[in-house]
Amino acid sequence: YILLSSLEVFHYGIYVLIIAFIPLVSNFTLSLLQDVVENDVIRFIGEGDEGRAKRLFLENVAMQLGTAAVLSIATFLSAEFVASWYDEDIARLIRIISPLFLISALYTTMRMLLKVHLRFDIIASRSTVYNILRLVLLSSFIFFTSLDVKSALIAHVGASFVAMLIFVPPFLRIYSPWKSITSSKEWILLK
Repeated sequence: YILLSSLEVFHYGIYVLIIAFIPLVSNFTLSLLQDVVENDVIRFIGEGDEGRAKRLFLENVAMQLGTAAVLSIATFLSAEFVASWYDEDIARLIRIISPLFLISALYTTMRMLLKVHLRFDIIASRSTVYNILRLVLLSSFIFFTSLDVKSALIAHVGASFVAMLIFVPPFLRIYSPWKSITSSKEWILLK
């Protein structure tokens, strides 16, 4: 509601189009094998093969972060190309959202291990934290500066980043028993 009442229709449309780009690309790249990998990690843990579960998880993390890094860099660098069709402001807005691929990949990989260990309470808290932070950031822009597409995107990226950070301590606690486990030597994901 805050965005609808603060932005003009044209600017709100730009905001929605730019934000829609991230899930569109992520669903075809980052999320493609996530459920299959998650099921196999659970299966390996159930079979008592923690080494293979750890190896598959780490391979998935490497693939997710590698793909996300490429997408973030490509999005950042292609902003000028897109701006050649529109205007320079679009390039700046596209650059602002480029880290969302990395944030999404980190969140997705941490969420997978939390799901495997049945920590749904932590997973559920992410959307609450994100929405509260976004509300605070958007309200801050309204009261202290002005709310435009750029500040709305900054609020989105900032809230996503901080909401992802709440996963780090529980993720590290859950991952810590795996530190002493030697991961399997064979490649599992690329097999």
